[in-house]
Amino acid sequence: MADLSTTIAMLGVLSTQHPLPALDPQQVHCLAETAFHEARGEGEHGQRMVIDVILNRVARPGYPATACGVIRQPGQFTYTRRPVSLHKPAQREAWRIAVRVASFRLAGFAPRLHSGTHFYRKNLRPTWAAKGRVVARVGGHIFVELMP
Repeated sequence: MADLSTTIAMLGVLSTQHPLPALDPQQVHCLAETAFHEARGEGEHGQRMVIDVILNRVARPGYPATACGVIRQPGQFTYTRRPVSLHKPAQREAWRIAVRVASFRLAGFAPRLHSGTHFYRKNLRPTWAAKGRVVARVGGHIFVELMP
């Protein structure tokens, strides 16, 4: 969690002229963990796209009011269905990126990139995808906005 504390401290330095919203480390961790596991191979942009899906749901009625609540809904994110580890040395940089992106997005320093509420790998075609509008394609993922 040292990366998380360092990133939140950096945000405090960056926000000397603008008040920094209080960041809940648990929410940052939930977002970073999901971005890491779902899009670590897609770089920073792909991780931002996944984080936006979660925060777009938080902003809509019918979804939990927190990032962790959205992520913990049963069956919503593939990585939550199996044991995972963040301790592989080759993936530490991807984890640092995920923490930074999650922190900046929650602090309001990074704009929303899309209106999507769901995403899937382009080699799959979930049944729910036909009910939505494609809003973006990034790397191996397709982002879809499902209307309430």
